[in-house]
Amino acid sequence: MSSRAGRRPVRRSRREGLRRDRRVETRIEMSQTAKTAQQARQMARDRGLATLHSDRAAKDERIEAAAADVFLGLNRRDTAQAKAQAEIDAAETSIGDALRRMVAEGVALDDAARMCQLSGAEVRKLTRRKPATDAGKSNGAPARE
Repeated sequence: MSSRAGRRPVRRSRREGLRRDRRVETRIEMSQTAKTAQQARQMARDRGLATLHSDRAAKDERIEAAAADVFLGLNRRDTAQAKAQAEIDAAETSIGDALRRMVAEGVALDDAARMCQLSGAEVRKLTRRKPATDAGKSNGAPARE
């Protein structure tokens, strides 16, 4: 074996060549093992992700169902509050009509408040409310004159 440009030939012993071959084989085996391990980890990740995706889809469905229940509950609550508010308004109109009848009989607002165990401010607020129309009286009593 000769080298180019006047260099001395490089001689390798057979033992050195075997060592080198074993290192190459070892590297190849190690790289194949590493590649197999990587593939195994990737497959495990893929399976785990598939499980996570199916779990995630089920979880998302449960969350959407719960959100729909919240909106239904809010709607029921708003409807109940509207009905309750309508009943409260009707009752306050009736109270205001009765307080106006008391004032029309000559009772002072403060005296009417004391008799009905109400505050003066509440009596003034209630008497300022629009009176019920004759056709739709809330208390059903005929108008007193």
